[in-house]
Amino acid sequence: MRTGGWSRIVLLFLLGGALCGRTLPQGRRPGRTTTPLEKGSPKEKAVLERIRKNYRRGRSGRSLSANVQILLELTNGEKIKGIVRNGRFVERDAGLEFVPAERRLPGAGLRIWYYNNTSSYIFIKYKYIKNYKILRRLSDIQVKEIGDKIKERERREAALARKRARERIEAIKRRLKGEKVEEKLEKLAEKIQENEKEAKARLERAKLLKEFPPEEGWGPKRIEEINLRKVALHVYPNEKEQRFIEVFEDWQKAYKEAQETKKKEKALEKALKGKK
Repeated sequence: MRTGGWSRIVLLFLLGGALCGRTLPQGRRPGRTTTPLEKGSPKEKAVLERIRKNYRRGRSGRSLSANVQILLELTNGEKIKGIVRNGRFVERDAGLEFVPAERRLPGAGLRIWYYNNTSSYIFIKYKYIKNYKILRRLSDIQVKEIGDKIKERERREAALARKRARERIEAIKRRLKGEKVEEKLEKLAEKIQENEKEAKARLERAKLLKEFPPEEGWGPKRIEEINLRKVALHVYPNEKEQRFIEVFEDWQKAYKEAQETKKKEKALEKALKGKK
């Protein structure tokens, strides 16, 4: 080998050592390089499985595991405010309990706890839900505090109602002093219970008018139309129409009661105007 060749080798060796000893300017970092995953390799399979799990978690509503307060808007325009616990955004009623489900499955819905400041929950199917908005995240302690406050308020209201009932009975006792008090009080207590029972029944019936508004065509004519379609065209009622058929008798009572209430309000308004 010639001497010039050795000189070039030595020069390249020294130049390489100098370059290796250089430091990069402050603030600069060597660029990162990624190595493509080998098709069919264990690493590629693990990445794909992780992607699938994240997708399934999103489809089933388990992407958020925290407690959250939400504002729910139904397809009929009604709004409900409550809490979704433990990220259970999609569930279905399995009989004795609610179990996680996928939103696309029939019967999938959302369980709202402490809805509209009540101490219980309500389960609403997604087909009746227009959209919802997450208002804030809540810790388990905050959820418990909200539940405790609602239950305490309901306990106070129940205690106040019992107190007022006792006061009414005591007033009646004083008025009926010297007569057959016990017998009359028993009848009075039964009457009060009947009135309370009837008031609750009227309240439940009134809810049917909101669920099936007369102004939207719900009424006797709708029943006739459903029966006619069933007999003439063999078109059976859908789920909402079937429920209307089942509660139609109570719906009629609620409608009649609502009309009577309106008449009384108009009469009262007329009487008040006459006094002026």
